[in-house]
Amino acid sequence: MANLPIKEIPLSKRGNFFLYASLVFSFLILIFGVYAYFHLPEKVAVHFGLNGQPDRFGNKTELLGISILFFVISFLFSLFVYKRYYLFEKFPYLINIPAFYIYAQKLNEDRQSVWIAQYFEFLAILMFLVNLMLFIILYFIYLGALNSKLPYAFNFFLFPYIIFLLSFTFGYLFNMYKKIKKEAESI
Repeated sequence: MANLPIKEIPLSKRGNFFLYASLVFSFLILIFGVYAYFHLPEKVAVHFGLNGQPDRFGNKTELLGISILFFVISFLFSLFVYKRYYLFEKFPYLINIPAFYIYAQKLNEDRQSVWIAQYFEFLAILMFLVNLMLFIILYFIYLGALNSKLPYAFNFFLFPYIIFLLSFTFGYLFNMYKKIKKEAESI
């Protein structure tokens, strides 16, 4: 993989939209965490059982810590996509998908660069979907802390959303794999 030449290709409009939307959600997560910190009582529910009932209480700073953690994760993911060419040049194993190892070396430099750009566009979309999920989870946690009961809708959101994220990820990467394989085999 280290011998793949890289020609920098900017993200598409769609990729840029999702990258910047993810950054917006990163900061919304942090802002909402600070808001919650100033609007919650000192002692709040911080963990809930599957039935939505609190099973542990703690200080509201724990919720602020969760929002800071969510912010750091989402911001680093955004930075990863933004600095993709630097990271790819220094750490090529970060783009560890089989299609690039098996088929990309058969393609010319321009086509390799196009596929790498499409991979990072996928990461920008995935990052947006994860940041959206983190924001909604934080909102549910805030409501649970405020009302001492996790909203009933939380389980109806979280489990299907995780299944959607996994299906989207595997489906997108598999589709990308099929396309790059077809292109490489047609050479």
